[in-house]
Amino acid sequence: MKARILFFFYLLLIISIKVTAQTSKKLEADLLKSFRTINYWTVQTSGDTTGTIIDSLDLANDEFRSILGKYASKYPFTIKFPFDSLTNAGLGILTSADGQLRIYSWDMGTGGTQGAMTNLFQYKIGDQTDTLSDVPTGSLGSPADFKEIYRFTANGKTCYAIIYAAAEGFNDHWEGLMIFGIRNKKLDYGINLIKTTSGLNSHLDCYYRSGVDGVSGTEINFNSKTKTIKFPLIDEDNHMTSKSIVYKFNGRYFIRIKN
Repeated sequence: MKARILFFFYLLLIISIKVTAQTSKKLEADLLKSFRTINYWTVQTSGDTTGTIIDSLDLANDEFRSILGKYASKYPFTIKFPFDSLTNAGLGILTSADGQLRIYSWDMGTGGTQGAMTNLFQYKIGDQTDTLSDVPTGSLGSPADFKEIYRFTANGKTCYAIIYAAAEGFNDHWEGLMIFGIRNKKLDYGINLIKTTSGLNSHLDCYYRSGVDGVSGTEINFNSKTKTIKFPLIDEDNHMTSKSIVYKFNGRYFIRIKN
């Protein structure tokens, strides 16, 4: 009897694995086809003098976001699926170490050389996943390019420090760090754990001008073990210096310390 139960268990497991593999293959193909449409219309805009192609580009972005959001919500396994063909095509994917949070980011192609980033967050709630689109970043008030996710605990709850960057032209850059959490089955990007002179904040950011055209590097650092944020000091001419500002978690908040 036990042998028969085990046999049926393994049979169901094998069938489940095969179904998931077939489903994931179809999802990736659908998403890749939609994402390539964005790239196609982005190329076409370079020779467009009428402005009509931008409507097709906007539609392509809306359709891809809609398909990605639908699949990410309907199929929880997607939060760990690699989507290699999509990353090779230019889709940015960041996943937290605990597999509870993922960020999809892409350039909509509507910003010219400056770029226009958009994003979709996927987060896990029990055995299900949900999504949130176009999360604004700090002082920018608009989505940026997310670079790193760091998981840590604060006040007994799981938090995520997420580093982002954005460029305005070739020399103007924004970089920042935001603290997220999954609270009450929703993604909360207003976790106010950083204590500054202006009060409690969920983010830190800075603006600077690079000295070389097209050069930009993320200089913000977060250490999840020591719970320390290392931030570049910007001089009065908006140039990044070799000095840093350091915030350390004191058991309740991140506070600035001498370094």
